[in-house]
Amino acid sequence: ARDTRSWAKTKTVLGSEGAFVRHPPPTLTCRWSIRACSCWRSACCCCGVSIVGRDKDLIITGGLNVYPREVESLVDEVAGVQESAVIGVPHPDFGEAVVAIVAAGPGAISADAVIEALAGKLAKFKQPKSVHLVDALPRNSMGKVQKAALRKEYARLFA
Repeated sequence: ARDTRSWAKTKTVLGSEGAFVRHPPPTLTCRWSIRACSCWRSACCCCGVSIVGRDKDLIITGGLNVYPREVESLVDEVAGVQESAVIGVPHPDFGEAVVAIVAAGPGAISADAVIEALAGKLAKFKQPKSVHLVDALPRNSMGKVQKAALRKEYARLFA
């Protein structure tokens, strides 16, 4: 059992399932497990736990953490964007750079339009250094976006 005092002292901890979990911790009266909680950025109604992303997707750029899900949700709001994937690729100065891969929906959209739309909504270090337009994002047999394949494809972008 975890010491609940240590959970209360920290704002972000790494959960046992590899997901970043925001405090407060689930209580014994909680009806839902962390796995079943489908909340995003708002606390679960019964336990106050929020899932903010997977640890393997975390981008560390210039020593600062960027959660791809946060950037993806804002990119998806841009008119003309059907869906997006945000990945970290090696960068000589920052360690990793934020890169957005965008599947365009109906209507014309440019990479510059996506960057301009994010300028006032995200901190500068969270904004994509590069935006790439594609017809469709690569998916596995379960329909999940293959971010590993995207990281491999764009790995030499800043080399």
